[in-house]
Amino acid sequence: MLLIKVFPENTLEAVLGKGVSYLNLEKVCLSLQALLNLKGNCVGFFIARNDAADYVEKPRNSKQLRVKVLRVCQMLMLSRIYGWSIEATQRDLAYTCGYIFGLRKDLPKGLIRAYGEYWFKKPGDGEKKLKEIYRAPYVENSTLLTAPLQKVKAKPPVTVIYVNPAQASLILSALQWMNYEKFVFTYSGESACSDSIARCLVMKKPALTMPSYGELRFGHVPEGELVFALPTETLNPIIQGLKELKSKGVRYPIPYHGIQTDTLKGLPKRYRVFYEETR
Repeated sequence: MLLIKVFPENTLEAVLGKGVSYLNLEKVCLSLQALLNLKGNCVGFFIARNDAADYVEKPRNSKQLRVKVLRVCQMLMLSRIYGWSIEATQRDLAYTCGYIFGLRKDLPKGLIRAYGEYWFKKPGDGEKKLKEIYRAPYVENSTLLTAPLQKVKAKPPVTVIYVNPAQASLILSALQWMNYEKFVFTYSGESACSDSIARCLVMKKPALTMPSYGELRFGHVPEGELVFALPTETLNPIIQGLKELKSKGVRYPIPYHGIQTDTLKGLPKRYRVFYEETR
């Protein structure tokens, strides 16, 4: 049996997002889209204990979608592109997705062995990896939900957006403008949703990572995009930070200055003056 990677902050209340105040999240998403030219919807992510309809509008399940198995990356992209609310339970969620997000306690031994033999020179590395990845705590009879922010009925613990490196850089700079910290991110390989959404859930911090092969193939994440999972309460500070940076001339899209030009001409006067005085 594989054990969960435990963190002091890892509580059910932090993960489930139940009982928190409901913000005007549609307006928040529109502000982010305007400031960063984001493609598609901002997506709320829930692990629900109650009826899915208590959290999101008109959730669709695997039967309605005419698929046998759903994957988290697939659910997210359906919400991002089509604006649908999607629900999945342990019964119709892919094994590894259920394991990462607390819908199942462990994985079939045969699947662990097959995974290790497929992805690693040393098959034992597969089990090692599965022990080390970020996981939400197990919640019996829970349901996974994704929905565009305009269709949520409660504040989701995590909001997922897809960004290019320039957009990611500005979001991180906006957060640092509000309250500086050094950001460190991880990539565990396949099932990289553990490095984005699960890490965000258990650490309660922004989590940025590259999409894994499965997210590219089944989640249709475009090449050149990164997956950014954000605690929903950070969205307003991000918007405030982006607006402050924009007022200083730091905005999206970032204009190229030209690699053969004098970079001093592209600097704000407050920086340029130091070179003019000393050289």
